[in-house]
This record gives sequence, structure tokens and C-alpha cells, in this order.
Amino acid sequence: MMHQSEMESMYVQMDVCGMLVLPYGNKAFAMNLILPTEGVDLDALLEEFDGELWQEMMAHRAMTKVTLSMPRFKIESEVNNLADILDAMGMPLACSTNADFSAMLDNIQTFFVSKVIQKSYISVDEEGAEAAAVTLVSMAGAIFLPNPPEVTMVLDRPFIFAITEQSTGAILFMGKVTAL
Repeated sequence: MMHQSEMESMYVQMDVCGMLVLPYGNKAFAMNLILPTEGVDLDALLEEFDGELWQEMMAHRAMTKVTLSMPRFKIESEVNNLADILDAMGMPLACSTNADFSAMLDNIQTFFVSKVIQKSYISVDEEGAEAAAVTLVSMAGAIFLPNPPEVTMVLDRPFIFAITEQSTGAILFMGKVTAL
């Protein structure tokens, strides 16, 4: 476990959860630690978690002295079927045989997105956080790259984390850490 005593940071306590903001270096980025309120199940919180709750938490944060204990953790994640997710989010043509990539591929009309894989990684320890993501897009008829290696996820005390870009509030990485 990592420990930090009496640090001043932005904090908010809502009915369903509390959120602590840990800024990085030049404060352009921050890790937001979201802990469900006692008696609130993490998965139940995630079912309620939406943009409205996020905006309410961001709006009600206040500078507070906090003592924090949190585990070191490392999580890797891989989504192998992002093409279906992109289709469901409103990009059906890119993943169909009716796709038109002729502006990118000179006079070739038969290419379409056949597979989208995204792999992400985050490691948090006393030195800070290291996070990265890579997305592989395979197109039918194009060169196919091998699948990335198997995923490993380290689990610990249940909480959610979100790494954000501070000036826009954009969530760059978000996840949950759960107990075994």
C-alpha cells in the first residue's frame, strides 16, 4: 500500500461515492479516485455512473486535507471486438462491405474495417502513473497484424479510477480496481 498524509487536494463526497483528485506534475493531468460510499456496491455504482454524475462531482469538488492509503496496481486490458462496438455507436458503414475508403486508398473500393483491437495499460505506484493505449485496425484485404499478447489484470480493493486532462475534463483512461 502507498500512503500520503494530510495532503491538500480536491475532494467531493456524494451520496453514492467520494472522489479525490490527484494532480500530476504540471497539473495538466490528474488521477481521480472514486470510492463507493460504505454499503454501495461497485458494480451498482457503475450502473448509475453517467455523464451527469461525473459533471456533478466535478462541479462540487473542494480543496480538502486528505490522508490517503491506496494499493499499487497494474492493469492491462484488451478489447478484441471494437468493430461491433463502433457499429453500435453509429459507425456501421466503416465495418461493412459498403465502406468507401477510396479517398485514403487510391481507386480501391473493396476495403472495409474488419477488426478493431484496443489494448490499454496502467501502472500506479509511488512514482506516479504510467498509462498507454494502442488501437489496431485491420481491413479486409489489407495486411493483418498478429493479436497482441494475453491480458493480465491485477485486482485489489474495489474503486474506480479516471485519468483526466484537466483543462477540458476529458477522461483519457477510466477503470475499476476490485478485490479478489
